[in-house]
Amino acid sequence: MTYDAFLSTLITYKPCRQSYVILADKSRVPCLGRGIIHLTLDDKQIILHDVLHVPHLQNPLLSVCCLRRLQGCSFLADNSGSYLSFPNFIIPVDDSSHCIIPGRPSNPCVTVDFDSRLFVVWLCCSHQ
Repeated sequence: MTYDAFLSTLITYKPCRQSYVILADKSRVPCLGRGIIHLTLDDKQIILHDVLHVPHLQNPLLSVCCLRRLQGCSFLADNSGSYLSFPNFIIPVDDSSHCIIPGRPSNPCVTVDFDSRLFVVWLCCSHQ
């Protein structure tokens, strides 16, 4: 999915001021906003909340770390393949060169298979 196509999947958008994302090389790139997106991944309709708009990136990225913290979700990888699992379905990940999941904008009138706001986020907290 191109970045312009990704932006067309936004349901809501709120500009961010003085916000940035730290990349793997430790550089900082601006985050212009955050919102909710509705997209299709492997023919599954998915709504994700608190998605960041980082135009510096060439392609949209999905944080496996954030996704796996949602109840019922995980990222699985072994010698047989890589998969994103959701409470009711599994999406194969093309890891032949990079971990890629083809995505495209969704029709807002179709039934949603997964909505991240409906699942509890598991947080690790230490109490003293």
